[in-house]
Amino acid sequence: MRSVYRASWLYCGDGPPLAEGYVVVELGRIVEVGQGTFSGEADEVTNLTGYALLPQLVNVHTHLEFSLLEKPIEPRDRFADWIQSVVKWRRQSGGDVLEAVQAGLKESFASGVGTIGEIATSDWHRDFEGFGQAETPGIVVFRELLGLNPDAIETQLEVARKHLADRPAEGVRLGLSPHAPYSVHPELFHRLVDYVAAIPQQPVVAMHLAESPAELQLLRSGDGPLADMLKDFGVWQEGVFQRETRPLDYLNQLARLDRSIVVHGNYLDEVALQFLADHEQMSVAYCPRTHAAMGHPTHPWREMLRRGINVALGTDSRASNPDLSVWEELRLLATLAPDMAASELLKLATVNGARALGLEPGTASITAGHPAHVLVVPLSSVAIADPEATLFKTPLVAGCMRKLG
Repeated sequence: MRSVYRASWLYCGDGPPLAEGYVVVELGRIVEVGQGTFSGEADEVTNLTGYALLPQLVNVHTHLEFSLLEKPIEPRDRFADWIQSVVKWRRQSGGDVLEAVQAGLKESFASGVGTIGEIATSDWHRDFEGFGQAETPGIVVFRELLGLNPDAIETQLEVARKHLADRPAEGVRLGLSPHAPYSVHPELFHRLVDYVAAIPQQPVVAMHLAESPAELQLLRSGDGPLADMLKDFGVWQEGVFQRETRPLDYLNQLARLDRSIVVHGNYLDEVALQFLADHEQMSVAYCPRTHAAMGHPTHPWREMLRRGINVALGTDSRASNPDLSVWEELRLLATLAPDMAASELLKLATVNGARALGLEPGTASITAGHPAHVLVVPLSSVAIADPEATLFKTPLVAGCMRKLG
């Protein structure tokens, strides 16, 4: 059956919108995208006047295990204190990880997300039975690796090997995430990079980096709030943090890989930004609402884009964000950058996210040859007249996810 869907505006994800755009679908896959009058043959034509068609969104960075939290964990404006609160919650909650993941996936799908980059602290994906279902987003499961004790290095490397040896379910890809400079022994990080670099078809590696001034201080001088936190946890290791280390030292290692994601990158300096610009296989995961809630200075995302760095949007988790809506991240960006067209912002939540996760661009664009999974977004009269200026002025309505055909 050949079906045509006409909309007031069509956002393919990789360029300006098409007025009076249409999508032709056969057997659930897009066979043609166009603008204006469709002159071919069709079994049915659906007119979506007053609507825009958009690609499903990509959430490049989240932690689904926190999805049962009703509100963020405080204090979000003091990084080391916040981490201590998060660890305390995790130790005391005793919650069902699978239940939290299921809730997070359901919430994500309802808010227009078709693909997720998930940081997993356990192997929950082996027991989850919902993958491949119509209302479950695709997912890249980044197995988190932690440990400052030298005795943990071999154990964590074995965790990485076993994770990548899994046969993932439909809709699942596997990645690795050495958590952060303050929580991963430098030797573990270097050996993990060596291991991944030797794999013929490398997984994506994601790492929290340049997230806070406390992290920079720890790397630079081996002291500060994060050092105090590690001592409180009883995991401090003398001599682990060499003086005058920089985020750039970590970037140099990550650049050896086919694809890597710098999570946050809030405090990258000029040299680090240029390094990223010179290495197109590296991406930055920017979580706007978490960034704002943490009280950080303005994120350099626009400067990154100007330099050609691939910036993709994430929500982070409900430990730092009230929900998992990438649309709400876009709405905040639209207020921070009112001069940027909606189509340019949309790239950060679609094709840029797919690129960061090592997926085909068609995963997050409306493109011939790919499944007809789209968002059907109602437009106000103002948005119909000028969607590039007003698309993200309103919340996303429930039930917008559609499989055409």
